[in-house]
Amino acid sequence: MIIKNTFASAVALWALTAGSAKAIKEVAYGPVDCASEVVQRDPDIGEGLLTKLCTRAASAAVPSCYFDAFSVDKDMGRGLAIRLCNAAPSMEPLVCYANIFNIDREMGRGLGIDLCAESVNAKSTINCYVNAAKRGMSRGGAIKLCGARKD
Repeated sequence: MIIKNTFASAVALWALTAGSAKAIKEVAYGPVDCASEVVQRDPDIGEGLLTKLCTRAASAAVPSCYFDAFSVDKDMGRGLAIRLCNAAPSMEPLVCYANIFNIDREMGRGLGIDLCAESVNAKSTINCYVNAAKRGMSRGGAIKLCGARKD
């Protein structure tokens, strides 16, 4: 059998040598698992968006957060759902996003995502934001202070 694709050849060779040398150990959830799960549910996502969503995936929460985001915000596009969920350690970023607009009704989607993306505890993230606002901090300042993602 001749495999012309270099990447496929390398993967095939690795599988053969790893399999013969020792048993292949179970690997933790990662980008390939995420991509496989997402493509099954959204075959039209496209490689570029799929890569943005799954490159940092270390938990099964990433695809769950992504698909549930459309239920929480019916007008959210794929790109915004990816920004919110691409490094989700759990469902907490989506819980935060779903609740922040009850507190700050004038906050836009992008700012809600900036605050909530990568949150490990939605309640703590929101409480931090509320306390910063109570002390007179601007919305942007409170998001920088309390948001988990420090881009």
